[in-house]
Amino acid sequence: MASDHRMFAETEPLLGSRRHTSDVPAPRPLSLLFATLCIIDLFGVFPIITLPRTIINCGWLGIPLALLLFSIQIYTAVLLGRCWLIAEKLQPTIVTKTRYPYAALADLTFGKKIRRLVTILLDLTIFGAAVPNLLVASQNLQLVGLKMSHYEFNFSFCIWMVIIGVILSPIMWLGSPKDMNGLTAISVLIVLSVTLLTWICMMSDTTVLPPFELPRPSWKKTAVAYGVLAFQFDIHPMILTVQVDMKNKKKLGHAIAGGFLVTASLFIATTLFAIFRYGSAVTSNVLQGLPASTPLYINVLLVTLQICLSTVVGVSPLFQDLEDKLNISREANWRRCVLRTCLLLSAILLGEIVPRFDLLMELIGGTLTGPLMFILPPLLYFKLRSMNSEVNSCNFEALFPENEKETVLRYTEVLNPKEASAFREAIATHKLFSDTAYRRLEDDTTLSPPSPGCWRRLTEVIDNFLSLEGATTVGPMTRFELTVTIIIVTLGVIATLITTVFSLWDTIAYANFYPPCILK
Repeated sequence: MASDHRMFAETEPLLGSRRHTSDVPAPRPLSLLFATLCIIDLFGVFPIITLPRTIINCGWLGIPLALLLFSIQIYTAVLLGRCWLIAEKLQPTIVTKTRYPYAALADLTFGKKIRRLVTILLDLTIFGAAVPNLLVASQNLQLVGLKMSHYEFNFSFCIWMVIIGVILSPIMWLGSPKDMNGLTAISVLIVLSVTLLTWICMMSDTTVLPPFELPRPSWKKTAVAYGVLAFQFDIHPMILTVQVDMKNKKKLGHAIAGGFLVTASLFIATTLFAIFRYGSAVTSNVLQGLPASTPLYINVLLVTLQICLSTVVGVSPLFQDLEDKLNISREANWRRCVLRTCLLLSAILLGEIVPRFDLLMELIGGTLTGPLMFILPPLLYFKLRSMNSEVNSCNFEALFPENEKETVLRYTEVLNPKEASAFREAIATHKLFSDTAYRRLEDDTTLSPPSPGCWRRLTEVIDNFLSLEGATTVGPMTRFELTVTIIIVTLGVIATLITTVFSLWDTIAYANFYPPCILK
């Protein structure tokens, strides 16, 4: 293999990663069902309770924008899954780097500098995501006190945030969970329960509101919506971790599609409920605008519990990365406790300075997650496809010497349609046969099944893409794939820049008019 493939040195673990000792039992591989549940858990309750207001503000463009972003997110997440399969073929020792799979892909394709950039983006994204979690959880507790006391007990969320931090800190000292199947299932049940209780509270509300007029779309509202959507459906930093733990890694695409289908359906249904019931009166946190009731109290407490659980699990990769960099032992020790407590205090301090979770979602989603979701996956896939093409070309040439290539045609009759299609693509890509021989192969009716209907053909294309079949045998990108890659990367860069500008502008404007918690 060419030297510019940047193979990992087996004696130098990536990012200071140390292998687990042999006496530590390996966790059971994830089934397709639990992989799908993991993805739903990664989304959590935020799309249900905080996204409807942002979508409604976009007017008629809100739902189409969400569906477009979902499609691109699924596409780029599947690309990452394909990247990992190709990387395992090109460099089998990459399986030892599963603690930092995204960074490992960046190192294999573009070298150490891009690996460091990816690591920084991942760490900042994980740290930044903890702040809105703490804010929403603390605001929910303040909401419960207000609703239950008829607005007489107003215990500030600024203080609740400190209390939550004190409670979570000892839990975060415990390290990382080895097997989270049970925790994941419980978290998904909480998400479903929160959605159902939110619908019940909306339908039981008898408040009379003025007629609703759909807002007009604007560049600013669209940029804000993009940032919040990117934040709330940000699974790319963790999706490779899910894949490497799966029993059948080629089924990752189906898990991604299933996770998006469930959460997107719940979110869209909740948004439509909110539009027809409250219109533009929907609050940034849907629960804050609902009338006091027992279902609401239960709902708020469930949301707070799910957010706290996801925070403890979600920040674990950041802790582990920094501990490796600082050479802190993975066993329980005081240095780990001090580091994790300091990071948690830093997140609380940031929340006290900017106590607006929607602004933080917008800023983190637009600035940090954009590159991880829309820019890097297509670029990594393009590079790995090129690297894989060189290997496939060498293997194919060695398998069929020049004087035997024409005789291979007669064996294609035993191939099934999928294998024959891949074989024709390989021949066309590597130009191993004469034009006449290739035309004979292409025109061979024994390799072409009856033409299916449009719907069946579409479902077959989607299923083939999601199943990741043939991911390790593909050659260079086709013109269509290159065009799609260029469009997605270009849109990702533009959206990231525009959203970052608007986010910083809103944050500065907020700081000028509203004091932070620490000044109250």
